[in-house]
Amino acid sequence: MRYGDLIHLRYLSLNKSNIDELPEIVSNLRNLQTLNVKWSKFQALPSGILNLVQLRHIKMLKHWGVAGVIVPAGIGGLKNLQTLTGLYAGDGIASELGKLTQLRKLGIMDFTENLVNEVCLSIMKMKGLTSLSLQAKSCYPEATLPSIEQFTPPPLLQKLCLEGTLEKLPSWFSLMGNLNKLRLGFFRLPEDPALVLQFLPNLKHLTLWHAHDSKQMGKEFCSAGRFPKLEVLVFASFVLEEWTELEEGALPSLKHLHMHSCLKLRMLPEGLQHVTTLRKLTLIPLLDDHAERLKPDRGEESYKIQHIPEIEVMTTSMVQEEFIARTDE
Repeated sequence: MRYGDLIHLRYLSLNKSNIDELPEIVSNLRNLQTLNVKWSKFQALPSGILNLVQLRHIKMLKHWGVAGVIVPAGIGGLKNLQTLTGLYAGDGIASELGKLTQLRKLGIMDFTENLVNEVCLSIMKMKGLTSLSLQAKSCYPEATLPSIEQFTPPPLLQKLCLEGTLEKLPSWFSLMGNLNKLRLGFFRLPEDPALVLQFLPNLKHLTLWHAHDSKQMGKEFCSAGRFPKLEVLVFASFVLEEWTELEEGALPSLKHLHMHSCLKLRMLPEGLQHVTTLRKLTLIPLLDDHAERLKPDRGEESYKIQHIPEIEVMTTSMVQEEFIARTDE
């Protein structure tokens, strides 16, 4: 059976497939509403996709060796689109995005300086946008995210992902009162972004992935009563050594604390024992000697975490053993 024979098909997923080209015959799928090619090897979508006027969701995401997916000129004519992710916005596509006023979720990759003005102008026309992702070109391990200081976030924005180094946090961050999920990746900010983020009233899920390079973090990360609704905190840093203190009353709603890739971390904060809402603690990897200090009963830091029902730990030696075992297979 060929794709073109499936004229009543509404959902097509080629997620994680080895196909590197979508055949033009897909243009016969006139009732298609969702096209999912995430983690596939597509570098471009064919022009025939413009015939699929019922499309509501185009889900794309980079594969190894593939950056933002190229879409055909005229994509702005798909007026029913609500989701468009994994997108390369160059070659005039950035200005076309302004025609997609029904978009609820937008993800742009290879975001460069020459695209800033057109992308920002287009996004500000999307009054119903609730999810936005902007990734610098080849953001891992490091690439610069262009300045978006002049940007005004859509009023209903709930989820935001920004990837790439940035000199300072844009001033409009404090305006995002509806934001509930935020990821800052590879920002390398000189100042702790939490000094601003802790005042966001509805933030529930925060990922700071190598967002701030500092050897020590103290009680200024979160004052008492701040991050009022935060339930999940994911923190990754290759340089952090100590998180010294949490004020009593800080992180009053936190349920899951995940410290990931904190390869030098040797101290959890004094005051963590007062975050009584915590239900899960993840430490991957954890220095072997720090693991000893956190052991129940005899560990000198065990009192900080003994109230947490679920604790997930993988020590550095465990990581090394697993790596060796996999290489020997």
